[in-house]
Amino acid sequence: MISRSRLINRFKIKSKSLFPNSNPTNLHQTKPTKKTKNNSTTSNQSTKSPHSNLDHLKSISNPISAVHHLLSSSPSSLSYPSCSSLLYRLSKSSCFIPILLSFLSFIHTKHVPLQEPLFSALIQNLGRLGLIDLAIQVFRSIAHFNVPPNCPSKVSLNFLLNALVDNGRVDRAREVLDSCPKLDIRSNIVSYNIIIKGCCKNGDLVGAHKVLDEMVERRNIRPSVVTFNIFIGYLCKNENVDSALRLKDEMVKKWRVPPNEITYAMIMKGLCEEARYNDAKKLMFDMEFQNCKTGLVNYGVLINDCAKIGDFEGVKELLSEMKKRKMKPDDVIYNVVIGYLCKQGKVFDAYKILIEMQIKGGCETSAATFRVLVDGCCGVNEFELGFRVLNVMLASNHWPRLETLVCLIKGLCVNGKLEESCFVLKEMEKKGKVDLGLDAWMALVNAICVNNNKKLVNVLNELIE
Repeated sequence: MISRSRLINRFKIKSKSLFPNSNPTNLHQTKPTKKTKNNSTTSNQSTKSPHSNLDHLKSISNPISAVHHLLSSSPSSLSYPSCSSLLYRLSKSSCFIPILLSFLSFIHTKHVPLQEPLFSALIQNLGRLGLIDLAIQVFRSIAHFNVPPNCPSKVSLNFLLNALVDNGRVDRAREVLDSCPKLDIRSNIVSYNIIIKGCCKNGDLVGAHKVLDEMVERRNIRPSVVTFNIFIGYLCKNENVDSALRLKDEMVKKWRVPPNEITYAMIMKGLCEEARYNDAKKLMFDMEFQNCKTGLVNYGVLINDCAKIGDFEGVKELLSEMKKRKMKPDDVIYNVVIGYLCKQGKVFDAYKILIEMQIKGGCETSAATFRVLVDGCCGVNEFELGFRVLNVMLASNHWPRLETLVCLIKGLCVNGKLEESCFVLKEMEKKGKVDLGLDAWMALVNAICVNNNKKLVNVLNELIE
């Protein structure tokens, strides 16, 4: 694996050319690390439509093999959809960066028409990899590719600012923002919100206010509800909820910016963390008088707090209120309720909630929800219910923890449920994860000795062989 620092040092480049020392033709000698069934001859590909070529490229699992395949195909295959698809895949892993850079240089020499969303995606992925200097260089190179005349614009600028802030480079983000007039890019409210977010993230509230003042006084850009939500979120996280409440009032009176459900949710959460649940609930019902519709996120805050302190009656009351308002709980709310019930050992009630979630609620159940419920069943020795949940989980293409499966097999064997144990073992074999541990093997052997179950014996023989 090539280190990030080596990659950054290796590709220190000027803004005029992304890869001045690269030789694009070397890409033709780039060989796939592994032969795939998807590779085919150039002559066959030349007859394919652009859509089929793109689908074929996407079906090749190894990005390097896909690049090799594209370069071996008809020149007409070198289109924006195919190139952008490969560049996006290459930019998601640091080990593919050298190929990404060479491929970009090759595309530049071939004058392939590109669009700004591709560069925004590359900047975002490079930022996630921590290759922030390379992200800056990609941004600076946009105008030198075959792109529309308005590129780069504030769209790719904001992706770069966000990548800088996420990597703790707020000062560098400020420099980039200040250079916008020279680049003929007009920054917007999103640009300043990103810088404000970075200042708050670093605990620099004074700096965030300076950015706000500059935005309003020098750029004549009015703050948005997102701007105030950033400040309010910071205040609430730092246990300054009363200041957040005052700011909520100020944003209406001074700036004529109405708060939204997120504004209220953050303050409500801050109040709950200060053990002021009743104030949080009152604030939620005050929303209606401020012409702000109550959302699921607001009920979610209160339900989560009730679950935390063990007030299930409060949870039921809130769910009842939601029903009266014809509001369906989302997966986040269901997960909180199921998690709480499992902690209380009320796994049958949790299972009912799961069924309601899938049938009545129409919510897609996450792997985390299933795992919490299966673990909860094992924790209170309700292994048969745990097996039922496992079946639903597998049908939803989710997989539990190995420790859970081992515990489930042991419990089913002790309860004489050998058919169910066989099923779990076979599913583990399909996944190649038959690592049971001594206790589980002992439980299986003991079950065979006591029940003389031939099916279980056959399954174990298959596993041993």
